[in-house]
Amino acid sequence: MDTEGTRSSNFLATLNLNRMNLGNIKPDASLAIIMPCFNVGEYLDDAIRSVINQRASVDELVIIDDYSTDQTLTIARSYTHYEYIRVYCLDHNRGLSYARNYGASLATSDYIMFLDSDDCIHPDLVLGFKNAIRHEDLDLFAFSARGFDHSTGEANFSQSMFYRNAFKCTGRAALTRLLRENNFYSSACLYIFRHALIDWHSCGFINHLHEDEEFTPRLFLACRKLSITTKIYYLRRVRPGSIMNSKRGFRSTLGYAACLSSTIHLTMTNIQHPALLCLLITRCWYLLLLITSSSLSHLRSLLSASAHSNRVSKHKAAHL
Repeated sequence: MDTEGTRSSNFLATLNLNRMNLGNIKPDASLAIIMPCFNVGEYLDDAIRSVINQRASVDELVIIDDYSTDQTLTIARSYTHYEYIRVYCLDHNRGLSYARNYGASLATSDYIMFLDSDDCIHPDLVLGFKNAIRHEDLDLFAFSARGFDHSTGEANFSQSMFYRNAFKCTGRAALTRLLRENNFYSSACLYIFRHALIDWHSCGFINHLHEDEEFTPRLFLACRKLSITTKIYYLRRVRPGSIMNSKRGFRSTLGYAACLSSTIHLTMTNIQHPALLCLLITRCWYLLLLITSSSLSHLRSLLSASAHSNRVSKHKAAHL
């Protein structure tokens, strides 16, 4: 199916998505990609094809349809003739966090990553990952992302996330360095990590907005060794109506509050690490500001709606 064809052709055409015969580049470690999806029929083909056209093998693609009402499920099922692609449909809409946790619990591979169903991955991602772990016992492999406009296909740098330096170290050291350099990205889609690091039944993504803000610092601190590359392996579609461009009101405030609670806990458990401790305290203040800003924005919306309702009532009363 050629959904969105010409819209993203300018940008995606540069990726050379044709599979190349490089032999069986497949170390012992296996990789699962988890793809939750909800009403993304217009974009899903591009996402799935970017996995199929990887230059090195993907072992599992687990697609979780979150009770879509468009053609999303039909499109997903049209790819199940690939042995490594499995599609599951939830019995009602449960949200991104549940779909991610459920998909991760179904995966059997050594490593996993999350791919948003309106985004794409560069054809060299899996090859780059498998080269990285060939001689290193890594818990996590991190990479950069570039945004692209959904209508023109042109690069959108305002939604890009670029690591400035490549390095290897422990998760705690990496989190400390990235927070200090203001180069830490919470998006869970920028990481391939060891499946066993997280108990997906009890310690996965929280059921709130901004779940990545809460999840990713915990993930880093669970890593013994990780590797960060500056290479751009993730391609973020920038479009109206996507989660990252949506207004969420009070739910946003609750999500930030959950992130603050988790960060306070991380702060208390890292008292023996002064550098990280100071950075986590700063992050707590940052989250508190976001909570305040989100709350005020929600309050303004309520007051505006109330004022509009009063004007309508007065107008109706004047014509009685």
